[in-house]
Amino acid sequence: MQEQEDVVQQQHDEVVIYRDRAREWRWRRVSAGNRRVIADSGEGYIDPGDCKDTAMRVNARPFTLVIEPDDGMVLRQPDCDPAEPAGE
Repeated sequence: MQEQEDVVQQQHDEVVIYRDRAREWRWRRVSAGNRRVIADSGEGYIDPGDCKDTAMRVNARPFTLVIEPDDGMVLRQPDCDPAEPAGE
């Protein structure tokens, strides 16, 4: 039973950074439970770094960061915790 509880606790929502049809960067938070979008950027960003910075500031609970660049290669950064300073 404890193993099942640990697996559930390890599941985090995903924050996906992607390019929209206008070629601007956006983010959306996807629920780990039902895979529904529960939040989004509401605007596009020219610089992907600005998009990522905003996603990190707005999303207070830990999440897995997923970046979908133009080349189709998906990059995952598990267990992002916005409460922890970067680089620690």
